[in-house]
Amino acid sequence: MNLNVILLCCIFFVLNASLFAQTLQCGTNFSSSDLKWLRNFQQNPQSYPLVKRNVQRYVPIKAHIVGDDSGDGYYSLEYLFQAVCQLNKDY
Repeated sequence: MNLNVILLCCIFFVLNASLFAQTLQCGTNFSSSDLKWLRNFQQNPQSYPLVKRNVQRYVPIKAHIVGDDSGDGYYSLEYLFQAVCQLNKDY
């Protein structure tokens, strides 16, 4: 009985793992000039200064706070507001 359960679990995990197999390719296709720019940027990021303009931009944010029926697992609204305030400071 115990051996059958172990064997059944092993078969289940092997079959399940093969269903979720992924290739190691990136979904983004870069041209050779894009790759050259990216490598240069990664090696010397200070030579690419960030341009800050005095333009206000608005980005709509919709927070989905989920938890269970007993109230467990919910993300604190206080932490959400702190995160939004930090985003406003940073950008």
